[in-house]
Amino acid sequence: MQASRLILAVAATAALLAACGGNTSGSGVPLLKEATLWPFGAVKEQPPARLPPGTVTWQCPGNLRFNVRDIDSGAVWLTLPDRNLRLDRDRASSAARYTRAGTVLEFDATGAKLLDGSASYSDCKRAG
Repeated sequence: MQASRLILAVAATAALLAACGGNTSGSGVPLLKEATLWPFGAVKEQPPARLPPGTVTWQCPGNLRFNVRDIDSGAVWLTLPDRNLRLDRDRASSAARYTRAGTVLEFDATGAKLLDGSASYSDCKRAG
């Protein structure tokens, strides 16, 4: 008796799982519409993030893009793809050089140079 109930339960489960195998009948006609669980209306595409005023985007060879914004006379806000950080001006340098914890950003007449740990990006230009 117990074995026949177990066999019946396994057969019923297999039949139910086989019925959930797709959302079309053999003729290709959809059986169910695609459902969404978001309760607040249609999901809209998010617009690209707006940058704060005064932000400059830089493009480096090797496909790195970063943003720089002056936040006061002695610092800049650097936005990298994986993090944001404040870089303070290196007063000992005659160049426009900003540093913090192994990250160095230096500007000259031709563009920018970024040293980030062991990674080095030179010949970075303003993105247009």
